[in-house]
Amino acid sequence: MKQKIIKNIKNIISEIGNVTTGEMQSESSQVYKNRATHHSCSLVEGYNFDNITVIEYVHETEVNLFYAPYEDLTIWQLKRVFSELKEFAELNEKS
Repeated sequence: MKQKIIKNIKNIISEIGNVTTGEMQSESSQVYKNRATHHSCSLVEGYNFDNITVIEYVHETEVNLFYAPYEDLTIWQLKRVFSELKEFAELNEKS
């Protein structure tokens, strides 16, 4: 199931290019692997063909950026990513 969703995500990325949650005007970013504490959190902030961009924040300050595979996301997260990307692609197609 995960691989099918990832394939669909990559198909959209191949059409629209790399995109960030800011560009998509997402309501929120996904938490990466529940790595949130009172002082820090890691959020998925971008989608590339090969991977996701994760930014680690400490007290709202960016302290680290790294790339991770789509497989690290849960099925629920992947479904949300696919839905947001699909909506974003459709809106840009109409523009």
